[in-house]
Amino acid sequence: GTLLGLGDVYNKLSGNDGKAMDYYRQALTLAQEIGAEFEIATLNLSLGELLMKQNKLVVAEDMLQKALAYAQKENTLELMQKSAQLLAELNIRTCNKQRAADYFQLYRATGDSLFNQKKTRAILEMQTKYETRKKEQENLILIENNAIHQKQLWFLSVIIGILIVLGAVIY
Repeated sequence: GTLLGLGDVYNKLSGNDGKAMDYYRQALTLAQEIGAEFEIATLNLSLGELLMKQNKLVVAEDMLQKALAYAQKENTLELMQKSAQLLAELNIRTCNKQRAADYFQLYRATGDSLFNQKKTRAILEMQTKYETRKKEQENLILIENNAIHQKQLWFLSVIIGILIVLGAVIY
């Protein structure tokens, strides 16, 4: 959490790569100690991106491959996609066209999966909203029908009461 956030602030806002690297490494050590897989993947990704920026491509590639492996293990599509994108860019910079193409293909595939996942989620939300509205309308109809039946019962009770009183008066 906090150390990653500080690393991001120094990396992206202040441009202080040294401080960013320190915070990322501290956060990575803590994440590894507690076995926080998602955080490990995120931090490897951040470190890899920072190392790419510093043109330390061999170490960057190692970090990005670790990020990708953790992301795949946790099935975290956003991290998989970002890792694959950075690995494709790195391999373009190192003139390894085949590996760049492979990573770009993974980037596209995870993008498609993310799109499908979001669409499925949106459809399920719409379906849930529809079902909820339908149930609410059914409940309103039942409440109205219940009120009508209560009025009819009251009216019948009054008529029966009048008939009993009339019957008693006639006899």
